[in-house]
Amino acid sequence: MTGTIPSELGKATALEYLIVSFNLFEDTIPSELGQLEELKYLGLDNDGLTGTIPSSLGQLNNLTNLELHNNALTGNVPKGILQNKPYVNFNVYGNQLSNLLTVDDEWAICTGISDSTGEEGDHYCNCGSDCLADYGQRCQCDDAQSCCDNYIEQNEIINCILCEEGFTNPEFVVKEWDYTSCADSASNVYDKLDEFGTERQCNKASMEAYRRGCFCPGFIPGKPPKPIEEILEEQPKSPDELLDELPDDIPEPEKPEKPTNLIPQENRTSTGPLTQEEDDMQI
Repeated sequence: MTGTIPSELGKATALEYLIVSFNLFEDTIPSELGQLEELKYLGLDNDGLTGTIPSSLGQLNNLTNLELHNNALTGNVPKGILQNKPYVNFNVYGNQLSNLLTVDDEWAICTGISDSTGEEGDHYCNCGSDCLADYGQRCQCDDAQSCCDNYIEQNEIINCILCEEGFTNPEFVVKEWDYTSCADSASNVYDKLDEFGTERQCNKASMEAYRRGCFCPGFIPGKPPKPIEEILEEQPKSPDELLDELPDDIPEPEKPEKPTNLIPQENRTSTGPLTQEEDDMQI
């Protein structure tokens, strides 16, 4: 699309998602968008937008995704947009912003060159999300790297390894995972620290892999997978050791009761196969 973003959109107060990315607009962000009280996702990236970011966007208290990257926006980010907002994704990378305000210890300020305009500008790196997701370009400066390292260490975040020794069926394709193989899924999980970086998230992913048919030696449902070194150190058990592990109170199998309605051999009328009458009496 070309032209401008219509200010009349501000009247659609029930709107929750407004995504108009990758267009050729020739104007600024309408301040009327701040009237969209129910808005959760605002995507205005790669639109050629100019001017400043309107402070009215700070009124969007339900907003969790704000994507304004790769435009030609100038000025700074209004304070109200940043404070007390539980953003899942906040991206102003690739503009010509300056004099950005310090937020808290989880936000670092970096300077970078926009891929779309070639101009230099400041942007934010959220150490609680940007460092872990596919947004590494936002966190290349020294302050951001230090912030990311601290966040990862404090939250004990590591790369999730679904199966240390490798799945026994790595090429098995899981339909529910968009026909992705067990091996490819393990690679995807390893790289996604934001989704699988904690021990709890990783254990949950391992359980899901097991449930979908990806078999890992030594994995016990409900327990973390054993490291390969521990598995290799384990010695196979002898038959006597296996017997010793059986419980002492194994009940004796019940003996079947003898049938009481069978025809005695001496009362049979013949020695051949049972007649129909005799066969019925057996039941």
